[in-house]
Order: sequence, then structure tokens, then C-alpha cells
Amino acid sequence: MKPELQKELKEKVRPGIKPSQLKRSRSLGDIPKAPLPKLTKSKSAEELESPETREELETKISTLELKLEVSQREIDELKTEKALFKEQLKEKQKEVEKLRERLETKASDQALDQALNKRHQNLKD
Repeated sequence: MKPELQKELKEKVRPGIKPSQLKRSRSLGDIPKAPLPKLTKSKSAEELESPETREELETKISTLELKLEVSQREIDELKTEKALFKEQLKEKQKEVEKLRERLETKASDQALDQALNKRHQNLKD
């Protein structure tokens, strides 16, 4: 009996009605109805109701679509430029590495030449 009563109470509970009021009365007619709160529109809802015509909205949509297309093209161009710069960077890095190797080889050759010249000078003396 008690679980059935609890189930019935849960079904009948509404905002503005206390469960104690439900326990006292057994018929739906005895249950007072909750007062409806006064509804007011928010500022954002009022802004949405601006009297724009369908044509104005379609114009705005087409303008935005064009801007989107232009932006996408710009992004594509920037991506290709980035790929090009990346490739150029790789080439320059390879060139720098070759120059570094040549410089190291040249420096070691100069050191060897100096050492040989000193030995040759020592042998003359």
C-alpha cells in the first residue's frame, strides 16, 4: 500500500504543490493548480524579432558565403606558400650543411699545411 501511495504522490507532484497537500486529498479536483509565472522576453529574443525581410536575410547569407569562400581561398594560398617555404628551407639547410663540411675540411687542410710547413722549416734549420 505504501509504495503505491508514494508512486501516486510522485506522479501528482507539480511545481507549487506541496506533497503534504496531496496526502490530504485523494481527488484531482481538490489539488490546487500551480500559478503560471509571468513570462518576459529576454533582450536577445527581442533582438531576434527585428523586422528584417527575407530578401535582406538572403543578401546577408550570400555575403557571408562569399566571405567564407574568399577566406578558404586565402587559406589554400597560404598553405601552398607554406609548403613552398618549407621546401626552400630544406634546400637552404642542405646548402648550409655542405658549406659547413667544406669549411671544416678547408680548416683541417690549412692546419695540416701549417704543420707541414713548420716541419719543413725545422728540417731546413
